Amino acid sequence: MKKNIFITILALAALSFAIYSFTYKADDDTVDVAISEVTNTPEVETPEPEVKDEGPMTEENFKEAATDYNIKSGPTTFFDVGTRFNSIKKSKLDKVTAFSDFIWDKHAERIIEYKTLKVIVLEDSEPSDVQAVGTSGTFTEEQLQLLRTSDYATNLLIWADYVERDPYYGTANDSHWTPYLTVVPEKQAQYSEGKDAFISYFVEGSREIARNVDKTKVKPAKLCFTVSEDGTIKDIEMMNGSGYTNFDIKVMELMENMTGSWIPAENTEGEKVAQRLVLSFGNMGC
Repeated sequence: MKKNIFITILALAALSFAIYSFTYKADDDTVDVAISEVTNTPEVETPEPEVKDEGPMTEENFKEAATDYNIKSGPTTFFDVGTRFNSIKKSKLDKVTAFSDFIWDKHAERIIEYKTLKVIVLEDSEPSDVQAVGTSGTFTEEQLQLLRTSDYATNLLIWADYVERDPYYGTANDSHWTPYLTVVPEKQAQYSEGKDAFISYFVEGSREIARNVDKTKVKPAKLCFTVSEDGTIKDIEMMNGSGYTNFDIKVMELMENMTGSWIPAENTEGEKVAQRLVLSFGNMGC
């Protein structure tokens, strides 16, 4: 009798354990689903870029694209070609009337009042004495004149100081925004064999010398050149060196001796025009 009772107790215990295990597993799954739903449901809005324009790779965004080229050229150096700053077509520049034309609508809606709005012509990346100042978000006649008379390859800084409302807390805060721009033709110059071929030419041609470049010391370098109306290259000039003379000389030689042709830039009338471009190399930087 005692033996039967003992067996019955063992059976009930086993059944209880099975039920507990099943219940616990179900709870576990429920928790996992809940966490998954909470984690994946909210959608985070992706910030929009502030400069609304198209064009080839520029200084402001070449860092991301340079990753692919770093795979080819190694961790020490990279190459990229484009305009000096974010490109803006002259046809678009001729139509702007306010600072809001340079930023996204959501950004413009946050601005409560403007303190200062400046249009500054840059020499390389430094402000020159050629500038016009206003006190509202709308450009003055002097500023519009300066913008509309800016020729291709002119580098501009649009500097705005303003008060904006914080989108999360609703507080009013002092802020500023400073788009750096390079004026470009309606249709920009292109290397006939493609940008990848252009970059690969410099990567392969400088590979041996680049092996001796210390990646912790190499500087962001820039070599300027002009693609003329007939597609030839002229006015090659080293704007900033990498800190390694032999490396700079090699890059200059490669530019002077490169084969292939360029498709020249065109203005809004379809006429061929010269365009100034920048070969960035050495290390990532400004």
